[in-house]
Amino acid sequence: MLDDGVGVSTAVREILEETGIRVEGGDLVDLGSAYPSPGACDEEVGLYACEKYVTEEELERVKDRLGGLSDELITVRLVRVCDLWRQTTDRMLEDLVLDTTCVVTTAKTFKALADQCQDPSTRTHLTQHPSNLSQTLCTVLQRTLNDLRQLSSSESSRADDVFLLIQTLRCMGNLSADNNDARAQLLEHGGVASIGSVLGVAEAQSEPLLTRAAFGAALNVALDHAECSKALLAAGALHSHLQVLGTGVPSDVWPIVCMSLDNLCEHDDAAA
Repeated sequence: MLDDGVGVSTAVREILEETGIRVEGGDLVDLGSAYPSPGACDEEVGLYACEKYVTEEELERVKDRLGGLSDELITVRLVRVCDLWRQTTDRMLEDLVLDTTCVVTTAKTFKALADQCQDPSTRTHLTQHPSNLSQTLCTVLQRTLNDLRQLSSSESSRADDVFLLIQTLRCMGNLSADNNDARAQLLEHGGVASIGSVLGVAEAQSEPLLTRAAFGAALNVALDHAECSKALLAAGALHSHLQVLGTGVPSDVWPIVCMSLDNLCEHDDAAA
């Protein structure tokens, strides 16, 4: 099946046809692409996100609207962003984030979730969801950390792994901010210890974006939380903090590392 137009122009047209909402190409965020029927055909579907302010009247107008062309059976459903995770099947999420061939797409998915997790109500929803975002994050973090340690990896592969690490850590950090339920889940599945391990890898000491994401995650996960602090210390986080401060960090990362170190030093295990 061929569709007239490519990429952004097709997405803009389809949004108008199927929802009745008009957007511009610049409104779209590229989330990568997917092959819905691998092995059967080579159809590639582009994925986009769009954030747009509309009035309540506009929302009511498109709610339950029959969209698309005459031969397409499409009904528009309105779903709160914080509920979108809850209305997506667990299997689809598992296929997306656990498929080792979709590194960049997985990273972009976690980036979107990390941005949404800045909202407290969204953090609560995602923590309570039965598909367990925390467990998925822990699995991806450990797998990606192991991949990064493979010295035989190509330069482009390592760059993708670093990008995925950054977004996974951002998502873990934002999800666990003032959220003890998420912290408990990350502890249970080994995610806090994995964060501690990431702090010690060479890239976390030399890549500014990864340094910020890793130490920011350590701060959010363990802030005023004894068990998480203990798990980080057991993973060698204290040494990693001192090491990165000794080698120098960008000025915008320095306060994060210092606050995280101050939090860890409040616990008895730090003295040992």
